[in-house]
Amino acid sequence: MVILQIHIFHVRAFRRERYPIVAGESDRPCSLTGSLLILDEAHHAAPASGQKYAIDSPITRAVRDIAHRFEHRLFLSATPHNGHSNSFSALLEILDPQRFCRGIPVTAKYRDEVIVRRLKDDIRQVQGGFAKREVVRKTNG
Repeated sequence: MVILQIHIFHVRAFRRERYPIVAGESDRPCSLTGSLLILDEAHHAAPASGQKYAIDSPITRAVRDIAHRFEHRLFLSATPHNGHSNSFSALLEILDPQRFCRGIPVTAKYRDEVIVRRLKDDIRQVQGGFAKREVVRKTNG
């Protein structure tokens, strides 16, 4: 029997000076064997930087500090990343430090192995439910 400990955090929990402490935590990576970290609104954990180096925000540091303690990680976001490749690679490094390293360009092959992306069109094809948006241009006169 496999027992999985699931810990779900919304990124707002990491905005406080003292963020959530996980039961049984230690400084060792993967100290929570069989554990899963689910981070909602994960795009907030990406360093916001258009500079050469992505500089960690307090939220980035908090998520980085806690993420290595989990055997599995699932980051959720419906918001695109900020467009800065260094910021994106830094976020992916928190998700999977074996595949990604901040400052190193993310290859499509490795990106596609860890990211599931679904657009409204994808969902429409499977089950429907999203109305098709049509833009109508009005002319004066």
